[in-house]
Amino acid sequence: PTVMNDIYNWVINSGNNIIFIYGGNDPWTAGAVELTGATNAIKVVNPGDNHSVFINELPAADRDLVITALEQWLQLESE
Repeated sequence: PTVMNDIYNWVINSGNNIIFIYGGNDPWTAGAVELTGATNAIKVVNPGDNHSVFINELPAADRDLVITALEQWLQLESE
């Protein structure tokens, strides 16, 4: 358990450039990371989805947020 706590603390305090995408109907979402704003990580929950969430199925605002972050982090431009 201490290793998992170390990983969780690293993620919320130092884990930059990470996107967490969860489905609102997925039981795994109950254990979702709670971001503190200490990093540029993004958390998106698609309310009506399950474990198989795809970026292109997210609501427009969330999809744009994710794509914009990826473009910035990877220094790319989408088509």
